[in-house]
Amino acid sequence: MGSAVDSAPFLTSRLDFTEHIRVLVGPGKQGFTVHKDIISRHSPFFRAAAAERWASTDHHKAIELPEDDPALFATYLHCVYHGAVVFGDEGSLRYNLNEYLALYTMADKFRDLKTANLVIDQLMARTDELDQVPGPSDITAFYETSAENSPLRRLMVDFYTYEVGPGDITRGLGSKLPSAFLTDFFVKYGQLKGGDRSRSVRETFEKSLRKSMSRCEYHQHDETHLACKDGAAGGKAGSRVGSLGK
Repeated sequence: MGSAVDSAPFLTSRLDFTEHIRVLVGPGKQGFTVHKDIISRHSPFFRAAAAERWASTDHHKAIELPEDDPALFATYLHCVYHGAVVFGDEGSLRYNLNEYLALYTMADKFRDLKTANLVIDQLMARTDELDQVPGPSDITAFYETSAENSPLRRLMVDFYTYEVGPGDITRGLGSKLPSAFLTDFFVKYGQLKGGDRSRSVRETFEKSLRKSMSRCEYHQHDETHLACKDGAAGGKAGSRVGSLGK
């Protein structure tokens, strides 16, 4: 069986810094110029778009993203070029959950697993640092744009399973949360509660979280993005007893 490198020979070839593609973002068509090889190695979406243009006579035809936010796209490009999530012109690492969720959604749209996993790691680290978990408005916004099997959905469900529990949800918080999230939450809670009756749900979840994080539970992997060698997913099980966001 071939290795990840064998199945994706473009990853081992030397980068060509002479070829660029133009990307027009937002209704105002703000322009960005990016290196074709760099963006293509990160994103199958851009790799296919670039290949289509190079196969035609119009190499310089721009890729248009009219529905996307130029500022968010600039943040995405920073991740691609520098491997770090940085929001704001001043390089602030400020915590704004909506921005993390929007950035994850954009990376997912471009099928850029490396950046999506980076956002997960940074989000877990920041929630751990600030003792804050997603609020109802954050969850609602993300559930409206994400796939049912999204790893970030699982992470938000796990945040609530461990940090909040069913009490607050049945006492009124649930009315502010989307029905799909509530279904995911109670399924997960029921699995934990019924799995080991000698343990509390908190103890069971902490044990489950440690195990799942060792398998990069919240990362996405394919033949070119293998499971993490150290098994870390970016957070510490049992370390957050946080407040709710918005």
